[in-house]
Amino acid sequence: MQTAQRCKPAHVCAKAQLPLASPRSTRNFSFSTAFLCLFSAVLISLSPVGVHAQPGPPTPEFTKIIVFGDSLSDTGNVAHLTYDKYGFRVPGPVADYTDGSFTDGFDTAPAAQLYSGVWIKQLADSMPSKPEVNNSLDGGTNYAFGYATTGMGTGSFTFGAGDVFSVDVENIGQQITDYLATKPKITPKTLFVVWGGANDFIHGGVSVQTAYTVATNQYANIQALIDAGATQFIVPNLPPLGLIPRINGDPATAGLVNLVVAYYNGLLNADIQLLRKNNPRKHLQIAQLDVFGLFNSIVAAPSNYAFANVTGSSQGIPVNPDTYLFWDDLHPTTHGHNILAINAAAILARSNCMNASKNGNGPVGTGAYTCGGMQ
Repeated sequence: MQTAQRCKPAHVCAKAQLPLASPRSTRNFSFSTAFLCLFSAVLISLSPVGVHAQPGPPTPEFTKIIVFGDSLSDTGNVAHLTYDKYGFRVPGPVADYTDGSFTDGFDTAPAAQLYSGVWIKQLADSMPSKPEVNNSLDGGTNYAFGYATTGMGTGSFTFGAGDVFSVDVENIGQQITDYLATKPKITPKTLFVVWGGANDFIHGGVSVQTAYTVATNQYANIQALIDAGATQFIVPNLPPLGLIPRINGDPATAGLVNLVVAYYNGLLNADIQLLRKNNPRKHLQIAQLDVFGLFNSIVAAPSNYAFANVTGSSQGIPVNPDTYLFWDDLHPTTHGHNILAINAAAILARSNCMNASKNGNGPVGTGAYTCGGMQ
């Protein structure tokens, strides 16, 4: 399906606003139906790689993973900040999160039974060299901060009763700036993760304008890394935010939110193709993880993924969180993260295989696989 020509944010034909006034405001929405005509004009084929990982070529080996993102990838940066300022770690058991990450774990109530860590930690652990993805404030290579948006500068993460606590977190553009300031040595075995945008919508308003802003930011973020020598990427798109417990109780609103997110994902997909076109001699490998399609698949057939509940949160209630997709009203459980990690490994393997085949070489370390490792 052909994509309509992209226009600049200032020239958007219709502004569709679904403002989420605060992280806890779930029902103050408005929507301009004029957006529907705009969206119908730009329905985009996202060319998703299938969401069911099948046996295929092994995940390519990376010796270092550099992560830029938000709470879906944070492995301790926000917790570091809250401990330095207040003497306790959030996320952490004090707030019923696993230490350092916005999900469940063996130290939460209820406790995870089978899985540990956010998706990027589980992905790294699946690689032969098991590269570290410790948080950057403690000397690691994971620059993600919970609450981060895709732009430059910092934002204020507030928490606690009445939002009496706050710390300043780095947005993704700032994370990348700080990383590049270290003058890093980048090799073809360095994998870069760039994933964000949900906070831009949740805290800045779900709108066409926001979609353009996020897509523009992410293009600039990835290009900055390419200019510094990065060639290996995995770039997930956004999940259907209308499915999160914070929103899914209002089907009409949830559906409209998902339309806007799908529109953003189309812009992101087009921008990734543009990055490839504009950097023809850089030998880029940009693996695209279709989180939107994956979550839709999970919700449509929960039992296929060993879930019993895909609509509610499991935090603080007497259930097995491994059977739930969501931990709180926004973040997945470690089981949900595990499915993301499995699919990320498969998409990296397929990307590596297809690139090797295009260059006349088989996948490294195997002669037994084809590039059809996903369906």
